[in-house]
Amino acid sequence: MRYAYYPGCSLHASAREYDISWRAVCGRLDIELAEMEDWSCCGTVHATSVDRLLALALAARNLAIAEAAGLEIAAPCSGCYKNLRTADEALKGDTELRAKASLPRQFKGSTAVRHPLYIILEDTRPGRPGGRPQTAPRAQGGPLLRLRAHPPRCSSSG
Repeated sequence: MRYAYYPGCSLHASAREYDISWRAVCGRLDIELAEMEDWSCCGTVHATSVDRLLALALAARNLAIAEAAGLEIAAPCSGCYKNLRTADEALKGDTELRAKASLPRQFKGSTAVRHPLYIILEDTRPGRPGGRPQTAPRAQGGPLLRLRAHPPRCSSSG
């Protein structure tokens, strides 16, 4: 499985640990991340509050980059995922809006935006189309790794 990796501004700066851990998980699950060349900010923080068309144009540019590569986008940042996915759905449903927001790169609507959790749940399960083969080893306790329960809280004495 190969995805156009959209780290967004935060995974290269304040959420570097998330980037490192997501790449490590992908390595274990045979998910290939091809970081999008020349990606730009998706506009989640600044553009969406100022100008909807600008926010859509920023997202459309990144969607068009993934389309040109023939890949779906993996967007770990929740804000980027929301903005890219919202723009993808809005632009796919409105050809006039798509024409306004797609310059200079043409967005055709042939890609999809995926969050890492959906990629893991939907694409790596044995027997799923595009997923791992049926003979893939399973994590102990089921198809997904079981999370350890939180340790008991310490009570303050006195």
